[in-house]
Amino acid sequence: MKKITMIFIAVFLFSIFCFSTSASEESKQEEKLTSSDGAYEYIIKEDGTAKLTKCLFDEETIVTPTEIDGHPITAIGYSMVTKNQNTKNVIVSEGVLVLEDSAFSNWDSIYHTKKIVLPSTLKSIGERSFFCAGITQISIPDGVEEIGDLAFQSCNSLSRIYIPQSVTKFGDMIFLMSKKVKIYSEAGSPAEEYANKNGIPFEVGRFEVEVETKEISVSISSPAPVIDEAVLTEFEKALPVQVNNTMSLENIMIISGICFMMLMTAGVFFYFKLRKE
Repeated sequence: MKKITMIFIAVFLFSIFCFSTSASEESKQEEKLTSSDGAYEYIIKEDGTAKLTKCLFDEETIVTPTEIDGHPITAIGYSMVTKNQNTKNVIVSEGVLVLEDSAFSNWDSIYHTKKIVLPSTLKSIGERSFFCAGITQISIPDGVEEIGDLAFQSCNSLSRIYIPQSVTKFGDMIFLMSKKVKIYSEAGSPAEEYANKNGIPFEVGRFEVEVETKEISVSISSPAPVIDEAVLTEFEKALPVQVNNTMSLENIMIISGICFMMLMTAGVFFYFKLRKE
């Protein structure tokens, strides 16, 4: 029995080491940087292109840049407009190929975002990309090939969406809890088949979503406002919880994995103990 116990302890410690190593490597590979103008956080991908991860300014209309510090932008990362309470419109500039999982999902501010314009270069829409989004309509550009699971879940204001014939891969429950939505597309398209199969209203046709940009530049020339560190420190002291004590999705997944391994180890241990008795 002692040998079995030692084996499971060794397995448990090795699992923690593997998770820690994985987290460390991921942290090195996806180091978040701040753009030279202070407008965005981003990650440099292995191919030298960039993924936008956070918009650091809060304007009514945001037009993402086509490149950042010399790196072409090809992806929008997790919850880019986090806590942008004033943002009503987002225009994703040409060159972006992928909306990664939960790209425009956010519990705090996404309800305020009413219009999102997607680029003609887009190829893939990830899982939960627009979860709880406040959008009322959206037009997916020609060339998009797949829409991930739960991509438009709980979009309570979404009344119509155009899906081109190029979309041939549909994830599970794309419009879960989005009760008002009607799908527009060409007759006989995969989108029509999907709508009929899932009991979603369908109409032949297409439309475009437009946003008045006035004189907004694609690249942000002025830096984001800087808060005096002394003032911020005093503000943080007044709070019961430190401002920056937030956990990333990656850390939550790592901790969940460790807890799972602990439960599995304990379960197997008691199984052998009861079996012996």
